[in-house]
Amino acid sequence: MKFDNKPKVSPSASLDKMLEDAQVTPASIKKLGDSFQRFGTVVDQIKDISDVTSATNEYSASAREAAHALGDMKNTFQGASQTMASFNSAADETAKFHEQVQILSRNMGSLNQIYEVELQDANNHLKAMNKFYSNLVNASDAMASSATDAIAAKDQMAQLSKNLTTLNQIYGNMLAAMQGR
Repeated sequence: MKFDNKPKVSPSASLDKMLEDAQVTPASIKKLGDSFQRFGTVVDQIKDISDVTSATNEYSASAREAAHALGDMKNTFQGASQTMASFNSAADETAKFHEQVQILSRNMGSLNQIYEVELQDANNHLKAMNKFYSNLVNASDAMASSATDAIAAKDQMAQLSKNLTTLNQIYGNMLAAMQGR
């Protein structure tokens, strides 16, 4: 199966991971290298005919160690093979997880759209309430101003009434004076 969303892993990183999972350590590799060095020493000792017997014994021991090390490597590569099978199984599970994340993402998008609509409605309601309260304050100010104007008009009417009374008295006195002539 091919997965486009899977992170790319370099071959050397994959090999390092397999060796780590198989518990191939620098010590076991060093041991294998040491075994090969001993094997080389044995080959050099074969040249000396006088030491053929001891060289044969050392060669046999080195060969046994090398065979043992090769057996360890075989086990390591079998473990690596099992690890690769586990990776394939994990890839299938990752694909299922990816599908679930996509569904969740779509659902979150829908919820965000609903939230935005609700937020706009709340914002419009808040604007309408602010306008209502502003109109209410203006009406209250107008009523307070009307009350002040009504008091002033009353005072003016009282003054006008007083002036008319005074004017009527003056006019009445003038009429009386003209008739009494």
